[in-house]
Amino acid sequence: KNKRNANELMLYGQMPTVQCAQQTLKEVAAVWKAWFCALQSYKIAPQKFTGRPRIPRYLKKSRRHTFYVTPQNARVKEVKSADGKDVVARYLIIHSLGLSIKLADGIKKVNRIAIKPLSNGYKLTVAYTPAANQKPYLPDNGRYIGIDLGVDNAFACVSNTGDKALLINGRAIKSANQYYNKRMAKLKSLQAQYHQLESIINTKQGPKAVYGQTKSMQRLTDWRNAKIRQFAHKASKRIVDYALSCGANTIVIGKNKTWKRSV
Repeated sequence: KNKRNANELMLYGQMPTVQCAQQTLKEVAAVWKAWFCALQSYKIAPQKFTGRPRIPRYLKKSRRHTFYVTPQNARVKEVKSADGKDVVARYLIIHSLGLSIKLADGIKKVNRIAIKPLSNGYKLTVAYTPAANQKPYLPDNGRYIGIDLGVDNAFACVSNTGDKALLINGRAIKSANQYYNKRMAKLKSLQAQYHQLESIINTKQGPKAVYGQTKSMQRLTDWRNAKIRQFAHKASKRIVDYALSCGANTIVIGKNKTWKRSV
């Protein structure tokens, strides 16, 4: 910025996505500040950590980073009905990227857009301000749903209304995860045998071989994540339907830090 203001660097001002570059710099600053704070806490109480916090590193040239778009580079376009009274649809327009994406109902203002690279495409996450006419949370009516997390029974739901309990079977997703671990171990064994994507680094214990992720591993990981994501969406929909059938406005689920870490 200083060089630009002194007319020594004109390239910065000519960039079409200067605000996006600033967001990346802010992310870098936040990561380094978090590392310094974690390192300071580690020196005071190392027993609270599983290991020494690692210093942030550069990505490899072949890797892609999450790209952020600010409201200065994006806008929400409203499409109204024929009489011009009601809003039929809202679209997110990003001119610098040539994107036009239909938004869900209830989005009034977009705050920041994150475009995260995946193995087979990109994932777009929109942080937004909800519309004023969005439905508020239901008040506490004294009826509750409690959820216990498990493995074979992924979710055990019980209410204080006397209704029958709800059990959601988790054996199918457990089986898919076991297959993933078995197949991934086989791929890693073949990778070490044929030295695929192998690089040697120097450690305190001597030279050590590290391996990158192959395309087969990435496809397998995407398959597993899709399975878990689909199961989570279906299970959450079933739990909400169960709560509505019991007339409960509040769902309680435990938050246990480092719980079942080895599991």
